[in-house]
This record gives sequence, structure tokens and C-alpha cells, in this order.
Amino acid sequence: MKVILTGCTGMIGSETLRQSILHPSITSIIILSRRPLLPSKLSPKVKVIILPDFAAYNSWLWKDLAGAKACIWTLGGIPSKFPDLATAKKVNIDYPFEAAKAFIEHLAPQVPGGGKFRFLYVSGHAVDRNLEKKHWVFNDAIHIKGEIENKLNQLQQSNPDTFAAYLPRPGSVIPPNSMLLTIAGKLTNGLYPALKVEEFAAAMIGVAINGASEQIISHDDLKNKGRALLDKGA
Repeated sequence: MKVILTGCTGMIGSETLRQSILHPSITSIIILSRRPLLPSKLSPKVKVIILPDFAAYNSWLWKDLAGAKACIWTLGGIPSKFPDLATAKKVNIDYPFEAAKAFIEHLAPQVPGGGKFRFLYVSGHAVDRNLEKKHWVFNDAIHIKGEIENKLNQLQQSNPDTFAAYLPRPGSVIPPNSMLLTIAGKLTNGLYPALKVEEFAAAMIGVAINGASEQIISHDDLKNKGRALLDKGA
């Protein structure tokens, strides 16, 4: 199976890449990146395409992307990570939305073996799709994720036979070997629960390969699915 990955220089994306390289069902990985990756992260399965603008998909791209059956989109982050709110919205909303539209046009009609093109976008535990509702904390982050969820859901409704959007909603994602964050995650469990990045990556890869019964994948489902797959050695 051929997959497309983004955000591979970040914690979640790099773990998703690591597991994708090891996964026997994934035979080809196309990374869309704004800068080169360290050679130690690469394998014969991997091809890196430097994409200066994630909102523009030119004709030369489709030869390399042809045959892909899924995309795991981990590019993005909380608004405070960006210089201003406009940039945060551009990266978290415009980039994945334009990519999904392009994939629907060029890749979804010719998915190998038939079926739908699967697009996974990393959302968040507290996301609310009601953009009129005000939140006392994380209001901008909640609205940004809610807006892109609405847009991807509309794309799925408009292309029900060829496109499936999956929206994993993790709480806190714990870096490998981080005992402090593990303890913090347990202390806040129920309010903003935590899961290990390797569990999260395994769960997303499982959905990319096999799909899921629901569009929104909750934190608990991600943790349980990811742990079960890791325990099986998948």
C-alpha cells in the first residue's frame, strides 16, 4: 500500500513515519515536506517531495503520488506555535483543505483495488464544530480544528463514493520515554487525557490501511486501537 505523509519533522509525524517504514503492509511512502529530512529517517520505501506551498498542487506532483490510497496529515499545531492567527489558520485549515480537494480530483478516482481515498487529519480532544460557541480556554484552537473538520466533512459528503475523511481526536500526546508527561497525563485523565505517541501513530496507520466505522475517532479509541496493534506487533 502507498501512503502520503505530512508533518514528518514533528513528533507525531516522525513516529508515524518510523512505524510506516516498519509496517509490512506499507510498501511506498511519499513525504510532502517543506525541508529535507535527515537521512537516518529514510528507507528505500520513502520518497521525499519538497513542497514550497502546501496550498498549491502542480501537475508534476501526480506522477509520484499516483497509486496512493491514503494520507496521514500531521502538519499543523496550536495557534501559539505560529507568529499570528492568520498563519495558524492558513497552515491548519487552508493547507489540508486544498490538499484534500486535490487528492479527491487526482487520486480518489483511481485508488488501486477500488474503494475510497482515506484522509486522516489530526484534530483534538476538545474540538467543537459549532463555530459560534465561545470557549473560555483554547478558543482559537478549538475553532480552527472545528472549521477544518467541517470542511473535510463537507468534502466527504460531496464525494461519498471516493473520499473518506477520518478525524482522530487525541488529548495530550506523550513523547517517547517521557515519565513526567506520563504522570501529568494520569493526573488530568478525563479532563485532557494522554496517550503515547507510538499508540497514536499505530492507531492512525491502522485506520489508513483498514478504515474505521466512525469518522471521528475518540482519544480512548485511539489509545485502545494503538495499544492493541502494538501488542500484536503490527
